[in-house]
Amino acid sequence: MLDTEAADLTRRHIARDYGSLADLPEALADTIANIYYHFYTDYARRGSEPHALPQSIRDGSDLFADMTSYVKSASVTLAIMKGGPQMIEVLRRLCDEKQDHLFQSTVEVTLDQWKFGIKNAVNKTGIRRMFERWLKRRQVQEIAGLAATLGLRNEQQG
Repeated sequence: MLDTEAADLTRRHIARDYGSLADLPEALADTIANIYYHFYTDYARRGSEPHALPQSIRDGSDLFADMTSYVKSASVTLAIMKGGPQMIEVLRRLCDEKQDHLFQSTVEVTLDQWKFGIKNAVNKTGIRRMFERWLKRRQVQEIAGLAATLGLRNEQQG
């Protein structure tokens, strides 16, 4: 069951930042939706206590390690949310210019970085990234089909 407040915030902010995700590959659209949704789920859970520690930190046994992990994760998420729209604009231009190979390669590297957290993906060979994706596949916590579920892949969105 989706958190309705987080889902509404996700819809609103993705529409503002990207417009419709209908023109993007499904895997990339789902990754974008999941990044925003998980960010806003954490935000919505704090409710009337916006400065409270996130649940993942409060539940842990090592406060310093949990806080370090959370800050690192949150900084990556915020960087994606800030720079993501520009990256997707570049992808859309590549698609418009019919540069299919470059478009597909860029989508793959973007997913490797955003979905799988592969560091320096742009400097690694495809086979190396494929191996890292395989190693990290169980760490990915995405809701399958989230972009479609939230109506973000509709043409009239945005």
